[in-house]
Amino acid sequence: LPRSAVVVGIQGLLVFWFLGCLPRLSMAVGYLWLAGIINLTGRNAKIRRYSIMGRAKGWITSACAGARVAGRDGDLGLTYIPAHTINGKPYSQRVTFTVYINSNKGIGRDGSPGRSDRFQIVAYGALADSICRSMSNGKAIDAVLKPHSYEGRSFDANRVMRLEADGTPVMIEKVGFQIVESPTYGEDSQKTIDQEVATGRRPANWNVANHPDSATWTQMLKDRANVQYVPGSQVFGYARVITPQGNGIAQVAQTPTGPAARAAAAATRAGNTYTPPANNAALPAALPANTTTPPAGTAPVALTQEQLALLVAQVTGQPAATPPAAATNGIDPKTGFAMAGAENSGTHQAF
Repeated sequence: LPRSAVVVGIQGLLVFWFLGCLPRLSMAVGYLWLAGIINLTGRNAKIRRYSIMGRAKGWITSACAGARVAGRDGDLGLTYIPAHTINGKPYSQRVTFTVYINSNKGIGRDGSPGRSDRFQIVAYGALADSICRSMSNGKAIDAVLKPHSYEGRSFDANRVMRLEADGTPVMIEKVGFQIVESPTYGEDSQKTIDQEVATGRRPANWNVANHPDSATWTQMLKDRANVQYVPGSQVFGYARVITPQGNGIAQVAQTPTGPAARAAAAATRAGNTYTPPANNAALPAALPANTTTPPAGTAPVALTQEQLALLVAQVTGQPAATPPAAATNGIDPKTGFAMAGAENSGTHQAF
């Protein structure tokens, strides 16, 4: 063969070999960049001079998709612990809850195909407040999680706590997960929807397009986003509240969170004044009666809220909105949440 043909053939083989190595090469570079061995961004791109195996610290992360909040029927599935200090050391507010993830793989405890695994989740600060306003029992959630280990009590298959010979709980190493960024909230469970509608916490036609109930529900969700924890309350949103007690523990004021609080902070930084809506503001004791102007010599005709809604529906041709529930049983009709100070002191009921 001519020498030029041999050279061309060798060059072709080298090109094919290089192209075949590209995926592995890109994966190796990606790992080194994530691990911090090389820096590919900015003007100071370089390779750091230390051994991969010689590093003393590492990291691990995980994610969940389609997880559901676990909670017994009628009980609040979330536990909220307000901000506090212990011997002067500050601890931010946090929320803990259990999620379950169903899978069609594996074998369940009863031997049936598929299994349901449960995991303990925690979130801190403003993220904890947001979760309390949004995460009802059975609600789906997608989130990026950071695993951590902790020491916890042990239970048998019947969920009976194991005890040592002296009666103290058996403590074992467990793994929990912390939500590290705002999660994506999914659909509500049908049971929660039915319970909220039955108790007046959600309009009956909340999911019907162009229905006034849909607009009412949208406004309720906006109002919920600005609900703040009130010190001394036993319930915050969808969470029961446990206030830390003991020597050296002191409650501290929490910085307001939510869209209105962020807007207020931004306005303050800009030198403007902004007054956010009051938290769980009480409605007027009675709305003023709507009256028409009757012909001379006749008495005014007072319309109830239901009659006025029907009249507006007849004029506009739109279906009548479901009248808002009264603020009874300690439920705020604006948000559907328990009003501060109105909880039943003996229970932490969701519905």
